[in-house]
Amino acid sequence: MTDSLPSTEEAQKEQKEDKRRDVKIIDKGDYTIFNFHGSIYGDCKHRQVMSLQNPDVNPQDESEDSDFLKNKFKGGHRAEDWMKERLARKGWAIRGGGHEWKDQVSVSMWGNADATDNAKDRLLLANHLDGVISRESKGLQVVRRLEGKNLGVKGFKALKDDPFAIDQYAWQMSSAAWGNERGERGDYRKAPMPVLMVVTAAGKYADEIWDKDAEKYIPNPYPDDERFFSHIITEPKYSAEECLERCRGILRLWRDGICPECDAYYPCRWKRWERDLNTEVADVRDQRAADAR
Repeated sequence: MTDSLPSTEEAQKEQKEDKRRDVKIIDKGDYTIFNFHGSIYGDCKHRQVMSLQNPDVNPQDESEDSDFLKNKFKGGHRAEDWMKERLARKGWAIRGGGHEWKDQVSVSMWGNADATDNAKDRLLLANHLDGVISRESKGLQVVRRLEGKNLGVKGFKALKDDPFAIDQYAWQMSSAAWGNERGERGDYRKAPMPVLMVVTAAGKYADEIWDKDAEKYIPNPYPDDERFFSHIITEPKYSAEECLERCRGILRLWRDGICPECDAYYPCRWKRWERDLNTEVADVRDQRAADAR
């Protein structure tokens, strides 16, 4: 008798949980691959050490299922599609990313772990980009990797003044520039690939925006510089080895049993999981004390 196949709902849940792991540990038998995500590894180290310390736990952040966050993700997808349509109108050919632009483009960096007992252990730093764009200019083919951000007032202003002002994004853009696409040789690129970072202002970028007073869509009255801007990143803030060394530093913290405090602007998923776990323990302790009386 064979086990039945998982239902579509169960398969989707497993896939969702797999994608949510902050650092994925891949057992290859005689060595281990530590898979870091390019969009996360520059964030709070606490969440990544906690992920390594608890390989069988994948906390579900209830806020991720909230209508607010669902609408935020949908807004990000709409901004991404708008960005690509605008680039296409300017003559850029776009490969990958979004819902109607095929799959996202993946780039990867590899390195020795250098922080575990097994010399064969490897690091994998994977980035999933919004696409790759290209067009001909003066007889030459110009190619850039593409990453979009749809941000509120504070983030929009910070990145407009300095493309590396938000450190998590600086790490992400750096590893995006140094990573190899499938088929490219080496652990990472010898020279960085230029990355076009396009930042849209949430609620203000689209060609038509919602007018609350008139209760209808109207032509966008904002000047372009308040709706969106872009930076071409040709010199990443961090080198390829600095990107890999950040991952090794996280592995060393895990190896030494050191878990730094969460320093994210919003408490990370693991911080909420610890809070909920402590609350459950306290509730059990209080109930036992009440039963004893």
